[in-house]
Amino acid sequence: MTYLISIAEARRRVVKAVTRLGDEDVAIDRALGRVLAANVASPIEVPPFDSSGMDGYALIAGPGSELEVIDEARAGHPASEAVRAGTAVRISTGAPLPEGADAVVPVERTAAVKRGVRVPATEAGANIRRAAEDIGSGEVVLRAGTVLGPAELGVAASVGRASLRCALRPRVAVLATGDELTPLGEPLAAGRI
Repeated sequence: MTYLISIAEARRRVVKAVTRLGDEDVAIDRALGRVLAANVASPIEVPPFDSSGMDGYALIAGPGSELEVIDEARAGHPASEAVRAGTAVRISTGAPLPEGADAVVPVERTAAVKRGVRVPATEAGANIRRAAEDIGSGEVVLRAGTVLGPAELGVAASVGRASLRCALRPRVAVLATGDELTPLGEPLAAGRI
C-alpha cells in the first residue's frame, strides 16, 4: 500500500495551496449569502436627526398644561413650525423633532381639548431618539469575512450602501472516479456502487 497522510495533514496542504480569488462589487440586492471582503463603515449617523420614538405631541418639557397644536410632523415630512411655549406639534414615530421641542408625550397620555391638547408633566428628552443613537458616522457596522444574511444587508442598506465589496465565488467541480461507479439512474451490477 502506498503512503497515506492524515486528514489533518491533507487539510493543511490544501489550505496552504489555496490562493485568494479576489473580490468584486456586488449590488446589495444580489449579495445575500456572499462573504464581505472589506469592512463597511457608516458614512452617516443613524438616525440622522433627533426623532420621535412615539406617536404623540412634540413640546417643551414642563408641568402638565393645555397646549395649542400648531403643526404636524410625520416621517419624511418635518413640521414647518417651531415649537414655542404654550404650543405643541402632533408627531408620528420616526418624524424629525421640530425646532424648539425637547420632549414627546405619547398620544395615549393626552386628551383633546377645544384649542389643542392637554398633556401631563413631562421631562426633557422623553421619548426622543437622538441622532447617531444607533450608529455613529465612521462606525464600522460590518466586518470583512462576514457572511451576508438578511440582517447584515438591512444594516448595509440603513447606512446607504447600494453595493458591497464581496469575495469572488469559487467555482466548484466534483470529480468522481473508480471502476465501481455506476452512472446515475442505471441499475447496479454486482460489485458496483
